[in-house]
Amino acid sequence: MALRPERMPVHVITAGTAFLVPRPPGELWVGATFEEVGFTKAVTIEGLRELASHVERLAPALRTAPVVRAWSGLRPRCPGGPVLGRPRGLANLLMALGHHRNGILLAPLTAQAIVACADAATPPAATVPFLVG
Repeated sequence: MALRPERMPVHVITAGTAFLVPRPPGELWVGATFEEVGFTKAVTIEGLRELASHVERLAPALRTAPVVRAWSGLRPRCPGGPVLGRPRGLANLLMALGHHRNGILLAPLTAQAIVACADAATPPAATVPFLVG
């Protein structure tokens, strides 16, 4: 869900499975929930309650911020974690997939790894276990 607080946090706030991510233009994204529902996409009351509890725990001063929207989506995951890099035999393809619920949190590090792969440079050490090829 997205909030529009009067005072926006400057940085990502995260603990466990909860996160608050400042986004332009003035939205604060609250995440995340996870339900095994196949390919069904729906916002549920239970999910909204869980997100509200994240706000209460991470930034209680924001609990009265207006909710401007809520959405649901599908989170592709790979059994061993994200898959990054250039697969063997496909020189014109770079992959960054399977981040599951942590895609928004791993985006900066993933971007560094993909740029390194594109430039044939050394990727960040934390990404090495997830590189293919």
